[in-house]
Amino acid sequence: MKPAVAALAFFLAACHYDPPIDNKLDDKRGEAVARESAEAAFARYRRPDLIIGALVLHGGERVADVGAGDGFLSVPLAEAVGKTGLVVATDVDEQALGRLRARALAATGARIETRHVSGDDQGLGDDHFDVILLSEVDQLLADRAGFLARLRPHLKEGGRLVVCNRRGDRLALMAAATAAGLTRVSEFSGLPAHFLITFGVTK
Repeated sequence: MKPAVAALAFFLAACHYDPPIDNKLDDKRGEAVARESAEAAFARYRRPDLIIGALVLHGGERVADVGAGDGFLSVPLAEAVGKTGLVVATDVDEQALGRLRARALAATGARIETRHVSGDDQGLGDDHFDVILLSEVDQLLADRAGFLARLRPHLKEGGRLVVCNRRGDRLALMAAATAAGLTRVSEFSGLPAHFLITFGVTK
């Protein structure tokens, strides 16, 4: 290589700048992308849009999301009932409720009250609701029928108790609901892998 050409190559190499690699930043971005992808896949599986649509909620209604977890359904429930409505979200996992509160803060106009409960305590106090929802919860209960029966006094007149779960849990749920004095009012079958049954109180 001629001296002039070599000098030019050395100069260009010296001027080249590679920005420092921030591995932690890349890791955080990767985690965020993975989290968003997982949530999107979960939403396609659970279809919260279809669940909320099937509930036919109205502005100003009070909804109890029993076993709400991190608020996968609580926030869209709150958006459906609007600023004049209220969602009471209960769960045994305080960390999950913390994530739910973060979701609620990011949602405009979502009125959500979180309640940490223990065991089979519903955490509904003396409150009454237009809709009580259990989504992928009843299979975890030691006494399904007893738990459902204790929810009945928290329904307003004409209120609805709605259970959404995997189809394999349907028979056990129906037996427990009958024992608890609940009557099936309607059933939505448009979800990919779940049933959604609306119950009323047997007269």
